[in-house]
Amino acid sequence: MNKKLLLFLITVLSASYVCAQSNYAPLGGLTYDFMDRAEIKSGRFLTNIHTSSKPYLREDIVNSMTGMDTASGKTIWTKIDGANFNWLHTDNNDFSSKSDLYNSKKPLLGILYRNKANLYSNNSDDFSVRVDPVINFGYGNERDSESGTKFQNIRGVEVRGTISRKLGFYFYAGENQMRPADYVRNYIDPRSGIPNAGYYKAFKETGYDYFNGRGNINFKALKPITLTFGVDRNFIGNGYRSLFLSDFSNDYLFLKIQTKVWRINYTNLFIQGIENYEFNKGDDLLPKRFASMHHLSTNISKWLNIGLFEGVIFSRTSGYELQYLNPIIFFRAAEQQLGSPDNSLMGIDYKVNALKHLQWYGQFLIDDLSIANARENNGWWGNKWGIQTGLKYIDAFFIKNLDLQIEANMVRPYTYTHHDSITDYTNYNLPFAHPLGANFREFVGVVRYQPIKNLFVQLRAINYLFGADEPGKLWGGNIRMPSAEQTIVASFGNKIGQGVPINVTSLFFTISYQMRHNLFADFNMVVRRSENGKTAEVTNTNLMMFNIRWNFPTRFYDF
Repeated sequence: MNKKLLLFLITVLSASYVCAQSNYAPLGGLTYDFMDRAEIKSGRFLTNIHTSSKPYLREDIVNSMTGMDTASGKTIWTKIDGANFNWLHTDNNDFSSKSDLYNSKKPLLGILYRNKANLYSNNSDDFSVRVDPVINFGYGNERDSESGTKFQNIRGVEVRGTISRKLGFYFYAGENQMRPADYVRNYIDPRSGIPNAGYYKAFKETGYDYFNGRGNINFKALKPITLTFGVDRNFIGNGYRSLFLSDFSNDYLFLKIQTKVWRINYTNLFIQGIENYEFNKGDDLLPKRFASMHHLSTNISKWLNIGLFEGVIFSRTSGYELQYLNPIIFFRAAEQQLGSPDNSLMGIDYKVNALKHLQWYGQFLIDDLSIANARENNGWWGNKWGIQTGLKYIDAFFIKNLDLQIEANMVRPYTYTHHDSITDYTNYNLPFAHPLGANFREFVGVVRYQPIKNLFVQLRAINYLFGADEPGKLWGGNIRMPSAEQTIVASFGNKIGQGVPINVTSLFFTISYQMRHNLFADFNMVVRRSENGKTAEVTNTNLMMFNIRWNFPTRFYDF
């Protein structure tokens, strides 16, 4: 960062004395499923939360659940819904007043587990803190795999708290070793990128070893404005996937300004990521890339939400481009004034809640678009766009706590690419948005069922067609290929799935039992079939794994 950006950060930090502050619930896990279900079933939007902007503040989670608890028509909630509300109050006990739900009657050794959720906790006006171990031990077998037994070994610690009720903080550090399924290795090795991870090294020849460290501080400069600075990930959207910004790639340095006024939530993200990482190259300073993103979410009515998104990816040897720090401009206008050197995108998203059972949502992303060529339907390579549509069905077919979700995603060839690899839409070699990048058509189905309080069953079915590149021929699927605009195969006649068609069908089955708060035993099964449409080669995956995880969400490699 340059000196002007540092001065900007100091300026906004100086306003932190105004309001009390919370911290964020990490992405993934049960929180976001519970919150989605509560919003749809209540028939009204969550208090002070726009679900298209994640993660959520813990204080907002508690306030939303309290509003649900005191709302009229409580008979709509099942006993399991009530247990899930209690779980949310327990998990966010530092901001909940329902101490009878989470305080322990007999703390361990008098100081540990004073509440049911946290190994160590301390509450005071000057300093509050929660400290928890993070563990994920997984062991399994893949049929016909030559790379050995599959395992996941994660050990870490998570710390969160507040200082003088003015400043919120969060910190996580974890050491990881893994030997994943062969299809995951076939994704990682050509890209030199592990999902949710950055720098890594080899472990026992066919495994990977890497360290995760992330954290942030946040505060309210004014009552409606929250500022967050740190290293972590964000997610924009209401779907299983996001075409705008997902949590798939590595953590990145960011400054986030979130403004909530009336029915509006306005998010500004200023990001510093990594342009390129070469495995085993050595200890060199990695080149940086930058991004600025805006997302405006508006509750048009009590059942309709509309969002607008814009983003720009750029690289500067001198540091951050100060013009992109302006939080209220249209990036395309600023980018044109600079000579149009950068990769700008824009989009719209929507969410419709209906009948206290349904949510229809979607996104439409535009990278580049020529109306004239679109009308002629001539397959011009420069018409780069993506579309998502999905439906969530709560208490499906009148079966309590059975939730269904279906989603379709489609992204044109060459979307997210630019005239060079410096400004493509990636971070640490992996896409900022969808794991497949571009040139694909995907269908996702998710079944979630909670038959009893602590038992969670999930089935995910995914089918996609992806157009892979050939040697010397860039068909638009790999968004990291250099000089994509100069080396396209054809200017016209481009279509989704062109190149080498890869057809993949996968089933992911997970059953989890919660033995105590945030301590789970999991059984995972993966059945996957991949067919190369050019060579007719078929690759099958049959994987079973058992996991014990503590304060760690289930990790899926569903691509």
